[in-house]
Amino acid sequence: MGQYVLRRVLIAIPTLIGISFIIFAVLALAPGDPLAQFALNPAIPESTRQLIRHQLGLDQPWFVRYFLWLSQMLQETSASHLPPRRRLRT
Repeated sequence: MGQYVLRRVLIAIPTLIGISFIIFAVLALAPGDPLAQFALNPAIPESTRQLIRHQLGLDQPWFVRYFLWLSQMLQETSASHLPPRRRLRT
């Protein structure tokens, strides 16, 4: 029974990574610009749009953004079981 569960978990990990890669790629390669609404607003200058694009990482290739997202997701997942750090009042 334990080997069965272990095998299923080991199969699920690459499956989930593969699914997330495919979904990320399809969304990244879809036509359109995430910041298209900013282009319609004349109050937002081009330099601000470029700054937002850089801060969100949209100026990087989609596969670089995927691996950054994956590493951040794995770091958050591994730290999610830790209790939040709080200062104790004395």
